[in-house]
Amino acid sequence: MEKESDTFRIVKEDILRTLAETENKVPLVSTKEEVRASDSIILKAINTLKEEDLVSENNDYFWLTPGGKTESKDILGKHLLLEKYFENIKNKKEAHNISHLFEHYISCYF
Repeated sequence: MEKESDTFRIVKEDILRTLAETENKVPLVSTKEEVRASDSIILKAINTLKEEDLVSENNDYFWLTPGGKTESKDILGKHLLLEKYFENIKNKKEAHNISHLFEHYISCYF
């Protein structure tokens, strides 16, 4: 089996985290605004997440499956922990953005 690239893994994690933050159906356009990647990588990641039964889709709206909720809970938890830490030294928006970067590194090791 081919090893997933770090970029692709990060895009998938960002999609799962974004869906976990909203806890609702999310339109594709919102996902594209939140996840910083090309449209083709985002669509490939969504299709992979659907194949892994982590995301469902209907009419360009996406939501987490029960398995996706379990997986995204861990990603979102790491993000929120980092965000809370960085809010002590940065403003809320900066803390949120910094947390996006660090959560992926933490996911590789923990």
